[in-house]
Amino acid sequence: LTGEQLQNMLTFLPTRNELSKLQDYKGGSDSLGRAESFFLSVSKIPRFEAKLKIFVFVHHFQESVESLGEKLLKLKTACQDIIGNGTLTTILRRLVAVGNIVNEGAGKPKALGITVDSLLKTACMAGNDGKTKVIDVVISNLLRNGKKEESIDFWTKMKSVNAASRIEIQECQASLRDIQAGIKKVSINIHEEEQISVNETSQSLDLFIARCRDFVITAKELFSDIEITAKETEKSYQKLCNYFAEDPFSCKASSIFEVVISFTSLVKRSKATWERKSKAAKRKDRLKTSKQISHTSVKTKVPAKEIMPSRREISQDKVLISIRSKVSSEDNE
Repeated sequence: LTGEQLQNMLTFLPTRNELSKLQDYKGGSDSLGRAESFFLSVSKIPRFEAKLKIFVFVHHFQESVESLGEKLLKLKTACQDIIGNGTLTTILRRLVAVGNIVNEGAGKPKALGITVDSLLKTACMAGNDGKTKVIDVVISNLLRNGKKEESIDFWTKMKSVNAASRIEIQECQASLRDIQAGIKKVSINIHEEEQISVNETSQSLDLFIARCRDFVITAKELFSDIEITAKETEKSYQKLCNYFAEDPFSCKASSIFEVVISFTSLVKRSKATWERKSKAAKRKDRLKTSKQISHTSVKTKVPAKEIMPSRREISQDKVLISIRSKVSSEDNE
């Protein structure tokens, strides 16, 4: 049976009232409908609902563990990428410094650091001209004074943030608890079935117990691995919250990631604006230099009358050429 079929079977199990009526039924199954026949069949299996729930859990266990592992890894990587990004840290420090200069001019207290709530507000804070933003000043200074081999493109080392932006650490913790509780239920069920098997000999029951034991052994090993990953992810998340001076118990990971993504967009726009203005300024300088060179060449140009020979000079040249040709012909004779 597929997982969906097992889940549907669990949904359509008979209620206690329906089971009591079936137990009082003395007729044959031929006179019953398909639903009633199903109810009658499952009513004859001891603890059928508990066993069916175990089947559902076991069927989805591998998928649940793999899905949780992927989420934890994405979340852990995103936290580490932000914390360990030196370029982002440099930009945030300068953002605080420039923001405090603006605050000081407005008579406001200085900020000691950047929080999630204050990051975008500080970046978009306008200067005295009402147009230039704090982020524009920070980025222009970095690009103007930075070395060519250095880059402010911190987002190239934070590609995992987008993938983790919809993952919550609290949801991962809840999934981990559900998996642990499911394994515990299977273990309890094994114990209960073993108590029944003492008084009841059944090959199918013995097979069910053996399969459940094998599952619990494998499940505990996988759970141990995923639990280690979860603890590592929680530590990384706590460090990320401390990085932005946030409470890890009340702050959501998606809130931090969304702000970082929005801040990245601001930096990209500011960089593009600076590059566009820089190119325009370079074109203007080249045009100015070209005009200066052209003006200088006009000033140093030799007048036409100084370089063109006069008619008298041309007549003298013709006489000299005629004399040379005569002398040359006489020598040949």
